Amino acid sequence: MALWPLRQEEGTRAPTFVFTDTEAGRKSFFKLQCKYGDTEIEKGKALVAIVLDASREFPEIPHPVKIEPDGSQLALIKVVSEDGGFVVPAKTPSAKGDRLIPGDFVAWVPHTQLETPFPDKRVGWVGLIRAKLRWLEWGTSGQPDLICRYD
Repeated sequence: MALWPLRQEEGTRAPTFVFTDTEAGRKSFFKLQCKYGDTEIEKGKALVAIVLDASREFPEIPHPVKIEPDGSQLALIKVVSEDGGFVVPAKTPSAKGDRLIPGDFVAWVPHTQLETPFPDKRVGWVGLIRAKLRWLEWGTSGQPDLICRYD
């Protein structure tokens, strides 16, 4: 799976960032990725996303993350973008890997863009959650450590 570097000026080295495992820490990490991370949507290229609590966003949904009959997981995620992110549903390709919970950071890989009646055409992207990311310490290489893979 191709991953992404933090955008940075040529010849400079990105610092290691350390975040707290709190809502404020998650917001800071997400904002940092929106500002300095790779936010360009391309088929097959991973982008950072955060798992949302679907039951809070849509009260008629009974579970934060749905476990499908085949064991795969269906989650509502917010994908990084220069304007602060956009929300799409996404699945894991298999039952492998850790159970997702709201607040987890994942690598979302877009595959197909469908037609949508919404003004924001990004919500038409269909993709898969391929990995869960270790986000509390984001190293100087720009490459995240993977906690688990879902394929």
